[in-house]
Amino acid sequence: MDYALKPVLSALKSQEVLHGIFAIDTQISYGDNEEGGTLDEILTERLHEGLEHFYHGLQRRLQARHKQAGGHLQLAL
Repeated sequence: MDYALKPVLSALKSQEVLHGIFAIDTQISYGDNEEGGTLDEILTERLHEGLEHFYHGLQRRLQARHKQAGGHLQLAL
């Protein structure tokens, strides 16, 4: 998926493309709980790192637009 999607995004002149996060079936365990399953500690850490990278990317874009708009935009998460 990553190899097929990145060239398309590049052709569309994407300014920022983040890395994908992949998991194998042993990193996800399904139980009888209502949450649907639990994630391996390493996978959880990688997901948090990916979300942090995504958030910082949003902040960079927001700061650039904030300058263009004269200081009237704010990201609320």
